[in-house]
Amino acid sequence: MKVGKEEQYKKELRDVIRKAAKEQKLLDDFLKDILTPAEYREVANRLQIVKLLKQGYSHREIVEILGVGVATIERGVRVIADKNGGINRVLGG
Repeated sequence: MKVGKEEQYKKELRDVIRKAAKEQKLLDDFLKDILTPAEYREVANRLQIVKLLKQGYSHREIVEILGVGVATIERGVRVIADKNGGINRVLGG
C-alpha cells in the first residue's frame, strides 16, 4: 500500500469512528462489524491495562486480573510513558 493511500485510509477510519461515536450503540455495532471478537477484546483489554497501570497496579496483579501476558502489559507501560501520547490525552494524565 502506498503511503499516500495509507494516510487517506487512516483519515477515513478516523472520520467514520468520529461519526459512529456520536451514538453508543452505533459505535458498538461498528466496532463489532470491523473487528473480530478477539480483536475487540484485545483493544478493550489494552485500555484496561493502561487504566490499571495508571492506578498503580503491579504487572503481576494485572496478569491475574485480566489474564494477559507480560509483553502486553509492557506495551501499556511504553504507551503511558509518552505523556503527550493519545491515551494520556484521552484518559488524562
